[in-house]
Amino acid sequence: MVDMEKRDLILSEDCAWFDRTPNSADARLRQCLTSDGIPLVDKHWSGWGGETFKIVALTHRTVSLEELQPPRDYLYPAAGGFAAAKLG
Repeated sequence: MVDMEKRDLILSEDCAWFDRTPNSADARLRQCLTSDGIPLVDKHWSGWGGETFKIVALTHRTVSLEELQPPRDYLYPAAGGFAAAKLG
């Protein structure tokens, strides 16, 4: 990842442009990232064409611990109907 030393302001958020594929011969990915790593713009292109994805909304809020935990079924396979593995 290479800092392109270019800055932008998108939806009142500062971001810095990075070349995510500096050594790629036929495909490119450039992103404008906030200081905490949130991509506000993705620009993908190759010999077959390209696409740009730009953020349309951004909300800052406190995130609860419950929102960060995976669903119960991921932690306890039996809750999702999967048999528990037998050890030994």
